[in-house]
Amino acid sequence: MSFVAILLGVRIAILVAGAVSEPSHGFVALGGVDRSGTHRVIPLEPGFDLYADPMGEYIAKIAGRGGCPLRLAGALGEDVPLLRGDRGPGGKEGLSRLTSRPAVPEREPIVASLWRGPTSPSRLLAIRLQALGDTVLTLPYLSALHRLLPAARLDFLTREEVADVPKSVVLFDRVFEIGGGRNQQRQLLSALTRVPRLWSRRYDVVIDLQRNRISRIVRRLLNPVSWSEFDRFSADLAGERTRRTIEAVGLGQLRVRPDLKVKVPHAGVHKLRSAGWDGESDLVVLNPAGAFRDRNWPLSGYVEFAHGWAERSVRPVQFLLLGLRTIAEKARFIQRALGRQAIDFVGQDTAGEAFAILRRATLVISEDSGLMHMSWVAGTPTIGLFGASRWVWARPHGNYSELVRTCRQADGDCMDGTCREGTPHCLAQLQPAPVVELGLRLLARVTTQPKVIYESANTASPAS
Repeated sequence: MSFVAILLGVRIAILVAGAVSEPSHGFVALGGVDRSGTHRVIPLEPGFDLYADPMGEYIAKIAGRGGCPLRLAGALGEDVPLLRGDRGPGGKEGLSRLTSRPAVPEREPIVASLWRGPTSPSRLLAIRLQALGDTVLTLPYLSALHRLLPAARLDFLTREEVADVPKSVVLFDRVFEIGGGRNQQRQLLSALTRVPRLWSRRYDVVIDLQRNRISRIVRRLLNPVSWSEFDRFSADLAGERTRRTIEAVGLGQLRVRPDLKVKVPHAGVHKLRSAGWDGESDLVVLNPAGAFRDRNWPLSGYVEFAHGWAERSVRPVQFLLLGLRTIAEKARFIQRALGRQAIDFVGQDTAGEAFAILRRATLVISEDSGLMHMSWVAGTPTIGLFGASRWVWARPHGNYSELVRTCRQADGDCMDGTCREGTPHCLAQLQPAPVVELGLRLLARVTTQPKVIYESANTASPAS
């Protein structure tokens, strides 16, 4: 076994074991944002010490009671920040019942190690592991980075489930995939098997656009000269946080455009024609794919929108439904209501084919979903319909998109997918006619100006 392999094995063992650091006695509460985006605080009884391990997970340990530290990261989600707070009442075994409130920092600092080389870096790795929409939205920002460094080799590490679109675009030298499904232990094992190949690529820069335990282990094992970690929690667009994370490495300011090129421009077109597209009519995509009931526009709204749009459109139009089979029943309802004017393409395409097809669409009407992000990344005019969602994180980006925000609560209050306004929920009250008018205005605007996602750091604000 080579010395490099032995050294790499030692680094893996140290990082995975996660030796515990010295205790911090000043904290009296442990808090953070869980996987649903809800801020949670656990008050601790007197006698608790808090330890932070090198992976960013936090451990509460009862002082003077020997070992057996109580791991709280599993209850809170990964990589939660510590917060100072008032001493809370001790519950059973020193922990009170979880309480929650919507609270996210306005701006989270980005941790980075600047590139200080005499020349530009030649080998870069970007990491984003999940989910589909969040992975796809990194692509125009990484494309902007590649324009700054056209001679550099840019690789991408992601999960198998979301790798199709990154592999379908002309951007990366290599796309590395990890398996393991939704099991984090298996994901970690799969990632570790990829490390020797990644190590051999000798990256100068690693941009961690995920910032979880797995991505941190990979980044630390690769030991790049320069790196940055994603801002996960700031109250800002996901794309803006992506841009700031990339720029934090110090390679220059990004000018972000929806200019991705696909390797197979006609991907999925033959299937689409077989499903009923005449090849000439405008394609308007309807996407009732919100993950929760209170993020869904009633199906009757889509049907009435389609009738209204067809009446106002000066060109022939067909309405396309595509995406995962989870919306198959909804797609059948809309297709039956619209007849031959609708194309039910759900479950008939890959993610890469869907991305290529979206580039041909005239307009996309979508609830908060992965396909919505794919559409604005593809450069297609997009209207995002938002109910019980965190719109400040997830709204479609660019000056060729629009947000229809129906939630009457403060942003974040209903981000768990449940409308606090009762029944009918806010999005259910949205009328189709204003959406038709908004779509017509959006298309008129798009014809008069170039499509921009972010102009530059010298402009006043990101395009939105």
